[in-house]
Amino acid sequence: MPYVILALVLVGLFILALAVWLRFKARSTSVDQETLEKLASALGKDNITALDCSRNRVEAKLRNVREADLEAIKRAGAKGVNAVGPTVKFYFEADNDALCEALKAHLERME
Repeated sequence: MPYVILALVLVGLFILALAVWLRFKARSTSVDQETLEKLASALGKDNITALDCSRNRVEAKLRNVREADLEAIKRAGAKGVNAVGPTVKFYFEADNDALCEALKAHLERME
């Protein structure tokens, strides 16, 4: 009898954890248009040669990294920004793969 109660409690906790995770996942995959516009402006639409999603970060290869406004990327909500050579890497708390794909689509629509 105690094992049945323990099993029911564990199943209930698992269902609760799954519901919280799914709710967070659904919220974190939405990317708003304003963030995409801020990122495109900060990186420079014509300055971007390639965008890649790598290890849950967004990597933007640029023609001239000095033209990128790293502080504007932070103001757009990035938790970390790093420039190495011609590449600017940044990440958000949200789903960065979804952000990267949305940014690619946004830049294609701007062309």
